[in-house]
Amino acid sequence: MTVIGKRVSRLPKNIWLLFLAQPLVGCAAPLVIFAGGILGARIAPSPDLATLPLTMMILGTAFGVIPASMLMNKVGRKRGTMIGFTIAIAGTLLATHAAMQSDFLLLVAGTLSIGFSLAFVAQLRFAALESLDDPILNPKAISLLMTSGLFAAILGPEVAVVASQWIDSPHGFAGSFLSLAVLFSIAILIISRLDSMAPAVHESHENA
Repeated sequence: MTVIGKRVSRLPKNIWLLFLAQPLVGCAAPLVIFAGGILGARIAPSPDLATLPLTMMILGTAFGVIPASMLMNKVGRKRGTMIGFTIAIAGTLLATHAAMQSDFLLLVAGTLSIGFSLAFVAQLRFAALESLDDPILNPKAISLLMTSGLFAAILGPEVAVVASQWIDSPHGFAGSFLSLAVLFSIAILIISRLDSMAPAVHESHENA
């Protein structure tokens, strides 16, 4: 076995669980960009507002950075992540209802909530680093999560297209957002299997 292979095999259970969860939640942004962009253009009261759902997702992520970090510090990575993913599920359900009712404002609220939850998704790399007791494994763990992020970039648009007509809605994509809720629910189950970690008291609020 190569040196790299040995190091990868030494990665703890938490890293592999995070590797499984990352694509499920990481696909949220590309899915919203694809489905939310098209749906927003179809139901916006004005063409000038068509990209507002996407803008609110980005703003939601920015607004969520500090609260996500503070919550992680208070309750730990595991519980904090599960709370963040629950917020995402609420946002996807709002977006699903918005697609079914052609409600633009509700779509904006849904994408804002999803964006807020993405600040918690960005914290997964810190959870990975805190799961390691040997700093030499840090690059391998981060590389593994980055690889799973590539799967997320592919998964998001695919889910948006495949599930777009699963639920009857005037302009489509209700099924896409509901599918995202299912993916976040599966991710919560995966995160619940993480070995508990101490609250991240040493982390700064910077999430970039």
